[in-house]
Amino acid sequence: MNLAYLLPPLISAGVAVSLALIVMAKGWRNRASRSFLLIAFGATLWGLFVFLMRASPDVEHALPWNKAAIGIAFAMFIFYYHFSLAITRAKKNRAAILGSYLLLALIFALSPTNILVQTMVVESYGYAPIFGSVFYLLMPAGFLLLGLAFYQLAKSYKASRDYQERNRLLYVILALILPVAGAIPEIFPIIYPTAIFGNIAFCLITSVAIFRYHLFDIRIVIRKGLAYLMISSLVAIPYVGVII
Repeated sequence: MNLAYLLPPLISAGVAVSLALIVMAKGWRNRASRSFLLIAFGATLWGLFVFLMRASPDVEHALPWNKAAIGIAFAMFIFYYHFSLAITRAKKNRAAILGSYLLLALIFALSPTNILVQTMVVESYGYAPIFGSVFYLLMPAGFLLLGLAFYQLAKSYKASRDYQERNRLLYVILALILPVAGAIPEIFPIIYPTAIFGNIAFCLITSVAIFRYHLFDIRIVIRKGLAYLMISSLVAIPYVGVII
């Protein structure tokens, strides 16, 4: 039994569950928290499916779990995009969201067939999927959503003048880069699967943003807003009084 191959998906799922519980305990009624909970839920399912695939006794048993993981992986792209909109308080692009969910429904419909994943083979490190041509046609849409997420985060980072907010956004940008860097090599099954490590890194870096920079603490935003309002009032009232 190769523990270095089996344990990473379980570690990823465990970290994702822990972060979800922390966010729920801190309060999940704001939009950013709910979006992050979707990511954590997807990461948990994906980690479990990958573990079950890797723990399968043969390629025939591994194949259904890999097919199930494909749909969850694409859903994660959508959740990342939702998260970028929520954390930057940006307006939703309804066309992009509707199109992505229609594509997700198509992927889930095709997942049980051999169109996306034809079969599994045994490589030196473990099981590897052989993707169908349709997979390579559909997956770029997921990376397009990530590109839109990066654009939104970078735009908000550039526009912000608040030190803490810029640091929060920088952590989120870095956290999103790592799953992408881990997912790209998995397109080529001969390379050791690295997406799971990118997902673990995303969860760990996001946890730093949660604990150090209060990623989901909406009360800090409210307190800052009230402080700015009070300062503005103290300056404006005497000025208006003099004018009157």
